[in-house]
Amino acid sequence: MTSLVRELGKYKVSLAGITESHLTGCDVTRVEDAVVIHCGGTQQINGVAFMLRGHFMEHLVSWTPVCDRVLQARIAHRHGHLTVVVVYAPTEMTSGSIKDSFCNQLPAIIQSTSPHNNLIIVGDLSAVTRSANLSTSGVVGPFGSGRKITTWNASIYFVAIMA
Repeated sequence: MTSLVRELGKYKVSLAGITESHLTGCDVTRVEDAVVIHCGGTQQINGVAFMLRGHFMEHLVSWTPVCDRVLQARIAHRHGHLTVVVVYAPTEMTSGSIKDSFCNQLPAIIQSTSPHNNLIIVGDLSAVTRSANLSTSGVVGPFGSGRKITTWNASIYFVAIMA
């Protein structure tokens, strides 16, 4: 994690969402001039994290570990609060129960966020998109791999509806 924090520092990145962190447990760790908040399972699989430095670190109000694939942080700013959610969606190969759990947790977090907060969702939604899909162009843009997604249609449409 030290190498990643140093690399992000070179580019003056003050807030980053990290997926596949492979860190176990949920904790806050100081790494040089930054703070890393992470949540992972009992094994070094999956895991999500935030790296904060500077003003973001100083104005962190709270953080909530949801699971080894979802982590939420609330940061104060001049006009209110910023809620940042880092997500690492399961892939097509993952069991249905894990995908169902993820698809239930993300909407619950979004709906529980105050409408007065700014909300940013960062991470890996594991979406494989079609090109020329007009119904989700506001979410994924006009470019895609040309392969139709199957299981994850629901997650992309969810994001489109919430946008």
